[in-house]
Amino acid sequence: MYNLFSPNHYVHLCVCQRLMLLLQSFNVHAELLLEKQRALSSDQNETSVSIGPVVKCYWRNLLQLSCLQAKESTSNGQQPPSQQSPSIDRTAAKTTTINTHKTQSTSMTSVQKTTTNTPASTPQHERESTAGSCVSIHTIGCQTVESALVPCEACACVQTVMKESSDALVSLCQSLGLPCSMQGFLEAVEETQQLGRLSACDISQWASEQRRDMSRVGKHVLEVRETVEPLKKKLKETEMEREKLRKQLLEMVKREKEERKKMEEEWERRMQEVKSRAEEAVRRLKQEEEELKRGVTLLEHRNSELMAELNLQTETKKSLEYERATLQEEVRRLHSLETMLREVEESRQNLEKGLRSTQTLLDKERAKNHSVQHQNEALQVKQAALRKHLDALVQQTEDLHSSLEECEDEKADLANKLTQIIQEKDALQEQFTQQQSHCSSLSTEKQQQQTQITELEESVSHLKRMLEEASQRERILVAFPELSPQAAPQTTGDVMCDMEQQLKANSIRIRILQQENITLSNSLTRLKDREEKQRSSDSGVVEINRSREAPVMGPLDNPSTPPSTSIPISPSSILHHQTLCLSLHQDVEERYMNIRQAARIRSAGTRRRRK
Repeated sequence: MYNLFSPNHYVHLCVCQRLMLLLQSFNVHAELLLEKQRALSSDQNETSVSIGPVVKCYWRNLLQLSCLQAKESTSNGQQPPSQQSPSIDRTAAKTTTINTHKTQSTSMTSVQKTTTNTPASTPQHERESTAGSCVSIHTIGCQTVESALVPCEACACVQTVMKESSDALVSLCQSLGLPCSMQGFLEAVEETQQLGRLSACDISQWASEQRRDMSRVGKHVLEVRETVEPLKKKLKETEMEREKLRKQLLEMVKREKEERKKMEEEWERRMQEVKSRAEEAVRRLKQEEEELKRGVTLLEHRNSELMAELNLQTETKKSLEYERATLQEEVRRLHSLETMLREVEESRQNLEKGLRSTQTLLDKERAKNHSVQHQNEALQVKQAALRKHLDALVQQTEDLHSSLEECEDEKADLANKLTQIIQEKDALQEQFTQQQSHCSSLSTEKQQQQTQITELEESVSHLKRMLEEASQRERILVAFPELSPQAAPQTTGDVMCDMEQQLKANSIRIRILQQENITLSNSLTRLKDREEKQRSSDSGVVEINRSREAPVMGPLDNPSTPPSTSIPISPSSILHHQTLCLSLHQDVEERYMNIRQAARIRSAGTRRRRK
């Protein structure tokens, strides 16, 4: 049954609504072609929301258009086939596209058969097919579950558009250096190659990932805006200052121009004064010349002198005028140079001020960038140091674990040595003391692992006791096999293998008995030597010798009994005591293995916590 509350339902509703809009627009276009604008206005007032009536109306208009086209083709039958083929191709394309849309939305199979099976050659057959199709229009069409669940072209188009937008978003995130969550989803879609066939859940996930990336980009844009806005404010302030400086510069230029004008006026006035003086001098000279001309007749001998003086004066006058002109030109040139120098210096100072302000801003930005880079480098160095420290800690834990395993192996070796020490008695007791001293030296050297080693030492001591008891039980069972419970015979089915196992067991028993015989013979020889040496001693010394004799002659008693007792122990009491010891824990090796495994699990747990 189709679930109305599933996300696919909303997607298909949107697709159906858009399909209805397309069909309505096609219907309006067909009616406009049929010149039914009046009917269009009446139909628009009676538009239906369901898809069935819309499809029927559109199909009716399409059939009418096909009838009109068939009539036009019959009337224009004399036209060449090259002119008829485009219209036929267009109608065929229209019918095929319309049929594809209708197969996705409705189940009008009878109408499609009538449209696809009508040939365009005979107009009578076309009329019959249109009549049949008009009759089939009255069939009721509905949307089925199968057609609704099939992915449509609109879904594929929407998904392609979403993919293009998501690709653009991914490229934007990569260019900005931001983390992108859409990249993995797009790679998964490309690997599965189901673009256009994704479900609504996938599309909703797609939209959520895209929304997340958009929020990241928005945050980045806000951060950039926050950094850019103060820079814009500073830029505006600098522009205001620049405008102020420009205004001041214009005022200074105006003042300089006014001063220059004043100076030019003063120089013109001085030139006029000089000219007036020169004119006065010329007038005076003319008067003197007139006076001289009058007195030529009287002073001819002085005429030559006066003429010479006149020539000299004219020459001096010319030289003075030339010097005056050169001086004026130099004064003008110097004044223009001074003004130009002032303007250049002022412009240079203003430019230097602007450059200093921009240089300070650039230095600030560079300092910020350098600080950020230094921070990033420091963070990277810290991360590398932390990684190295972590690797060192991991190596230390591995070394500790290996050393712990070595200690455990050494403890196992010590346990094996202790079993040999118990069998060899006195000589082995000396080796046992050496091993204890060696263990104490190891414990002093490895104080860092003291907490774990103490627990292991306790377990090892307990195991030693249990191993001693087991060895004693084994000896008792070898000496007195009737005390062992009758175990079920374990046969492998092969007589040779059973016999070999029995031989091995008997050889082990013989070996243990031989070791006991050797130790007993050694103890007997020692006791005989001591008795020969201490025959002349007191009765107290004899009691002490007997107390020593008791643990040596009785290797099957409990080693925990105090040696100070001088009462002889009977073999029945020894057997009773050993039978009590047999009832203790019999799975010593299993217990030792369990304790060792628990220690390894603890070390692994500590390693994981450190990681």
